[in-house]
Amino acid sequence: MIAGFALLLAGASVPALSATPEEAKALCQKAAALVESEGEAAFPKISDQSGGFLQGELGVTVIDKKGVVRASYLPKLIGVDTWEIVDPDGVKFGQDGIKLAETAGSGWLHFKNVNPVSRKIEPKVAWIQKAGDFVVFAATPVHQ
Repeated sequence: MIAGFALLLAGASVPALSATPEEAKALCQKAAALVESEGEAAFPKISDQSGGFLQGELGVTVIDKKGVVRASYLPKLIGVDTWEIVDPDGVKFGQDGIKLAETAGSGWLHFKNVNPVSRKIEPKVAWIQKAGDFVVFAATPVHQ
């Protein structure tokens, strides 16, 4: 299932810029605060590629509790059901992110996905944050 998700991501054109996990956390918290204060009205702002929620390899995605993408730095992901999507290691990152948000409120999630710059599947780390009825992800590649 990651192949289909990977193909959606592969068409993206994003400028190269590495981001740290700390930057991912800060961007996620900023997006989560916006969702908390504005609800669904925040989604177009988060999805706007020039709205500050896309920073090179770092982008924000918001899913609902059923795993459906409601906002994303890649507009073609909006409406995609992530519930059964698995990475090459079998991680269901949509489900795992929802579980993490529901149980802890926020935290780190490790998985593999397509880098929007290199277009290669690579390890990612995402800060996950619950925001009302939604879950906000900000993922960045794990550079070694």
